[in-house]
Amino acid sequence: MAPSLTIRGTACLTCLGDDLAVQAAAVQKGQSGLRPLAELDGSPADFSDLQAGWIQDRSRLAHRIWSPLSMAALIVAQQAVASSGWRDLHDVPIFFATSRGSVAGVREPWPGRRPTPLMTASNSLPAEPAAAISSEWGTHAPWQTVSSGCCAGLDALHLASVWLRSGEAQRALVVAADLPLTHSILQDYDTAGILAHGGGLGMHPSEGAAALCLESTPSGEGPELVEMLSLSEPEARFGGNRPLPLLAEALAGLASRHGKPDLLVPHASGTAKHKIHETQAIEAAWSQALHLATFKQATGHCVGASALIEVVLGLELLPAASSLLKIASALGGKHSCAWIRRS
Repeated sequence: MAPSLTIRGTACLTCLGDDLAVQAAAVQKGQSGLRPLAELDGSPADFSDLQAGWIQDRSRLAHRIWSPLSMAALIVAQQAVASSGWRDLHDVPIFFATSRGSVAGVREPWPGRRPTPLMTASNSLPAEPAAAISSEWGTHAPWQTVSSGCCAGLDALHLASVWLRSGEAQRALVVAADLPLTHSILQDYDTAGILAHGGGLGMHPSEGAAALCLESTPSGEGPELVEMLSLSEPEARFGGNRPLPLLAEALAGLASRHGKPDLLVPHASGTAKHKIHETQAIEAAWSQALHLATFKQATGHCVGASALIEVVLGLELLPAASSLLKIASALGGKHSCAWIRRS
């Protein structure tokens, strides 16, 4: 009999704070951490009107050795492990996810940070956060980095699940982080026409990080990762500007195997066409009404970290004996899904 994959500890860091219960309560109350980017010290002047979200205490990420991205990953990793009850971590592989990597504080300045020149090459690596966690904790297991756009967080979780189901490891730490509020990254999004200027439809970019401890157990005691799937939909390479028949087919398969989710967290990027086509794919799989929860109006879009953040927040809001389905979609034409059940 295949082992159950149990989620032991979780954490996330967003514009709503770093206390998971407080963040979940804010989401339930309809509160938002988004503010005009002009209020952020050192933010790009070209985007001062953009509603965005950022980690409030900037000094926590201004480390001399590690990049701001690595520090965000370290913070949530420490919190998740503390809540998991894990002690000896030497054999725990680390799966790190990011979309935009270490631009903030490396290629572009981070107010208050005085970087160590010797670490410049390391700081610029998208993989440095995984190495930083391993180095700080003295782990001997391997670490991996996944960069698949907005699917990255779920794809790192998927990779961890493959390791555990195959017996390569008994436990795994999954971490995702992104700090996209830099001029070069925002300029790329703006050129693509997907930013929500003036409060209209579109993407509200935000900083964020999340972590999750996954363990192989004989029987599920706690939230269980039941199934993950990932697929490519090349016609959707521009982010859902066209119908998504392959996503609809994948969701129909999940419906046939697991029924109706008690809570469905769609990708909900904020762009008008993706909203239409993702909704059509969901409705094609489930004709009955679903309980949908969208979190990006509260946290903003944390790009590569968004999917794992929304899994963590969704689990915090999920009652006992319920199931959660999280969908993520990425530019380039990709979808990833996670089905989780709380006993």
